[in-house]
Amino acid sequence: MLLMLQAISVEISRVVTAVVVFCIWIWIAAFLKMKVERGIKWIGNQIRKRRNVNSIHKKRQK
Repeated sequence: MLLMLQAISVEISRVVTAVVVFCIWIWIAAFLKMKVERGIKWIGNQIRKRRNVNSIHKKRQK
């Protein structure tokens, strides 16, 4: 009886651990995705700013 309860508690703790690890991995993946998207937007903005600066210079040269 005691052995059976111990086995059940071990299985429950294993399942809970698996679920918690899974949730943490999803959270980390979402966080990294957000960071990457923000980084891509930032790079895009930098390129756009550079292009705008170049086009303004070209207009002034004419």
